[in-house]
Amino acid sequence: MLAECIRAVVVVCTAVAHRKKVNFWNEVETYPMVRWAEETEPGYQINLTKVTLPPDPPIPPVYLDETALRRLRDKDYSVRGKMELDYIFSGLPIGKKNERKSCASIALAVDADTAIAYAPEVIGSNVPCGDALSRVFLKATQSSHALPTEVRVRSHKLKDSLDQLMRSLGVKLKATSRLAAADQARVHLLEFFGEDS
Repeated sequence: MLAECIRAVVVVCTAVAHRKKVNFWNEVETYPMVRWAEETEPGYQINLTKVTLPPDPPIPPVYLDETALRRLRDKDYSVRGKMELDYIFSGLPIGKKNERKSCASIALAVDADTAIAYAPEVIGSNVPCGDALSRVFLKATQSSHALPTEVRVRSHKLKDSLDQLMRSLGVKLKATSRLAAADQARVHLLEFFGEDS
């Protein structure tokens, strides 16, 4: 397969070198596709093919079992403030020595009024966003001994994922493109890890 891919790249590069006016990349999301055709000379055809990415799959909804919900409700936490939840894809490699590395993601809970960040959670990028955010939300709730009146997330997909959990706790959930406190925490966190925001 690798040899066939290399041959296709050579075919496209040869076509570009021999025909100066040919440009295979004039249109967005359109790429040259090489098809081997024995009946033609020199044995291949280049067709422009429009390739679009499939839509992102929905983020699965987060559910807490009834026992965990009851434990949370029995704590009789005070209800105050607003919280922002954010999910950061990072280039940080994680994995043991001699293992194939994966990239770490960071789930972040931040108090919207004070911009104080609760303990972030570094997780593998294979963990669903909703699960990661629910974990960091529950830890923030336990450490602050309070349920927020409102939780803000960056997208409607995350809102849909966390909706059932927040409704079961009586917390208002809002999707907004700008999370001021979380953005501030994100910048400092990525600086700490030596990455650009």
